[in-house]
Amino acid sequence: MERFADAAHLRARLRAQEAQIEGLKAKARSDGPDTARKSVGGSKSYSDLTFEERMALTDDERDAMT
Repeated sequence: MERFADAAHLRARLRAQEAQIEGLKAKARSDGPDTARKSVGGSKSYSDLTFEERMALTDDERDAMT
């Protein structure tokens, strides 16, 4: 019986930690810059990109666009 109680306790801790992580991710998105990688291919040409979008490109992405 003790083993089931331990498993339930661990599942509860895991759910709490996952909720905390998701909350921190949401807070980081709303307070800071969006650092997720964007796919640039096809929708815009290099000349249509903003300065920030151009600076975010890797060398390989930049080479693929030009």
